[in-house]
Amino acid sequence: MGRWFDSSLNATTDWFGLPADGNRPFVRPLIGGGVAVQSSNGSWVAVVGSNQAGFAAPPQWLASNPKHDFMIVRQGRAYALIAKDGSSGPRGDIQLFDASGNACGTGRFAGAGLAVGHDGTVIASSGSDGCTMAWWSGALR
Repeated sequence: MGRWFDSSLNATTDWFGLPADGNRPFVRPLIGGGVAVQSSNGSWVAVVGSNQAGFAAPPQWLASNPKHDFMIVRQGRAYALIAKDGSSGPRGDIQLFDASGNACGTGRFAGAGLAVGHDGTVIASSGSDGCTMAWWSGALR
């Protein structure tokens, strides 16, 4: 179930159903407002517009990339798509998409277990214990 609240924690919509697999969903904010919903199996299953009491199908760039995570980068103008454990995608690649979901390119980084900070810094872990770290400051600015 989902429900929108304002900054004072007053409900702005009634409760509404979301696609679910019986487990807690994972959500990420979208450029311009709203959220994308990922099921526990890694599939992106819905998008919910800001203050909308319902959902729509996820955009193709998300639906075709299960077991990926994304972050908003480039001062809110793009998405960085990152492969998660169990993904068939290369763990050292970050795919970039503009706010409309158009592919903009791919960045390849040494290591795996990539994460992206809000400032565009890319962080990678590697080694048998995952404790070797590398980062590229502002790589996705």
